[in-house]
Amino acid sequence: MKAKEKRIEEEVNSIVKKFMDLNNLSYNDKKWLSQVKKLVKSKRKNGDCNVHDNDGVNRIWRGKQRRYYKRGKLPEARVKILTEIGFQWKDLKSYLSQLQWDEQFKSLCEFKEKHGHCNVPRTNEKDNRKLVYWVGSQRQIHKKFFNGAE
Repeated sequence: MKAKEKRIEEEVNSIVKKFMDLNNLSYNDKKWLSQVKKLVKSKRKNGDCNVHDNDGVNRIWRGKQRRYYKRGKLPEARVKILTEIGFQWKDLKSYLSQLQWDEQFKSLCEFKEKHGHCNVPRTNEKDNRKLVYWVGSQRQIHKKFFNGAE
């Protein structure tokens, strides 16, 4: 075993032993931990636990961890292990979408502070094009939600 791989193994084991008994792992636990080791290796290489081309961690495996977590079916020990190594529970697309939403909401708050209302005019569209469309889509979502369309 290479020195780099040995350090990854030691790092993963030091985290895992906080939440699992290393001497009493099932076949599935061992298989799961092999993916965790690949994830830690990828994180060291890329700086995060997101999907990167050819990082050796199966994209589908990451998605399954997120789905099981969301449904409450991922064992607590696995949740704690993944959280400790920096696993993103939202996929990158969801995370970026949330960042964009937060940015638009901040812009709307600034607009309201300046103008005293949230009716972003289309006449100002050149300056506020993204904000105009974002506010419109938020209103549509609100209307659908309260009319029971979704």
